[in-house]
Amino acid sequence: MKFVKVFSFVFLVFFSLQFVDCRINDFEIENDERQIINIENFGFLNGGEFKIEIESLTLTNNQNANEANIGFILESTGEISEEDEDTCQKFHQIETPTFHVINQPENGWKNFKIKIPVQKEGFYQLWYLNCLEVETTTNLVSTITMKNKSSYLDAGEIPLPKIYVTFFFFYFVLLVLWISFQRKKNKKVFKIHHLMTALLVSKSLSILCRSIELHMVSSTGLPKGANIPYYIFHFFKGVLLFVVILLVGTGWSFIKNTLNERDKKIFIFIIPAQIISNIAIIVLDETLSGTKGYLQWWDILKFFDLVCVCCIIFPIIYTISHLQSTASVDGKMAKNVERLKIFKEFYIVTFVYIYTTRLFVMIIPRFLSFKVLYIDSIFDELVTFFFYLYVGYRFRPIQDNTYMSIYNDSFDETDEDTVIIDLEQFDDENETLKRVKKDDETDDLFEDDDFEDDDDDDDDDKSSSNEEEN
Repeated sequence: MKFVKVFSFVFLVFFSLQFVDCRINDFEIENDERQIINIENFGFLNGGEFKIEIESLTLTNNQNANEANIGFILESTGEISEEDEDTCQKFHQIETPTFHVINQPENGWKNFKIKIPVQKEGFYQLWYLNCLEVETTTNLVSTITMKNKSSYLDAGEIPLPKIYVTFFFFYFVLLVLWISFQRKKNKKVFKIHHLMTALLVSKSLSILCRSIELHMVSSTGLPKGANIPYYIFHFFKGVLLFVVILLVGTGWSFIKNTLNERDKKIFIFIIPAQIISNIAIIVLDETLSGTKGYLQWWDILKFFDLVCVCCIIFPIIYTISHLQSTASVDGKMAKNVERLKIFKEFYIVTFVYIYTTRLFVMIIPRFLSFKVLYIDSIFDELVTFFFYLYVGYRFRPIQDNTYMSIYNDSFDETDEDTVIIDLEQFDDENETLKRVKKDDETDDLFEDDDFEDDDDDDDDDKSSSNEEEN
């Protein structure tokens, strides 16, 4: 009940949020004391264009702002850093496009534009610098537009719409094969297989919506509502993925319809935590990097997400340790060794998938050119696709599936509350007992009739002998 309440609350919060996955972004800061702010990053090709429309810009305690120590810089040299104390000293020496703000009017600067054509391709960073010697805070309301010649997308994102459409067809084919396989006769389809179907549906639709969203952003600079379906399906995909991994690891639905207390505690912690983490990461990912506290929250949420995904392998580890302790039981060594092999394989594959999609995809972009950053997305989707393919094949609903036959034999022998009954065998044996009982009753009936016939014969013999004597 508590889980349902938490899920409902998070669900309502999720749909009340507004997302800004676009290349025409509104950027606002209020009473910000930072001197150096990295507002946004973008990969420009030749012919690209940067534009910032400032609705209002005001600084508090700015009586001595007569020098050109406030401004915006678009640079690709890496000379500016938030941690570099000498950044303000380099302010006037940077040769990249720079706009200086001089002599603040009484009510601040209002309604002016900065437009800079990009002559040289590269990965650019937009900075706001406030290098006044006195302590001041900044209030800024602006709209930032970054675009390449033929697309509003970053240079490394331009191929992504076509890439995601390609992966959608891969997942769609996999979904059709999975459903058609389940519909065949003599297939042992469990509840977990229906959850796997739902996972494939949500993954297919999320990646299709992502392609549509990026296509809209590429054409117009705005998603025009196409990002909302993506976030919905992406949300359900993330939750279902964790649920499926946890349930497969605990053996739910294959041999039992309930979870033990240990598994329930893991579910109660991991699923709500992962839901909140996913939503927070989505919101933060669609926020400009110049927002106050962005980097700190990004690190915290990524670490929290990593902790959550590590927790989902605990049931598998527990199962492996249990199997290792019982692998030498007399008469069951072969079965226990086979069990151990299956769960070690599942553990290794899950471990590789989790750390590849959580860690490696964050490291890979550091070694790629800004024009081929889409390789990171291709790698992520390939790993995910093969993980789905492995799980579907390894735990497919067939009669001779080793995983299911092992479970049906004696996986939960130590669980006194679990009783496994083969209903078909039970019905056959019950029918046999009925037939045997019926045959016994029939035999008794015949025996009684024979006994009565014998009595009648004896009576006839006695009467005939009496007549002869008379």
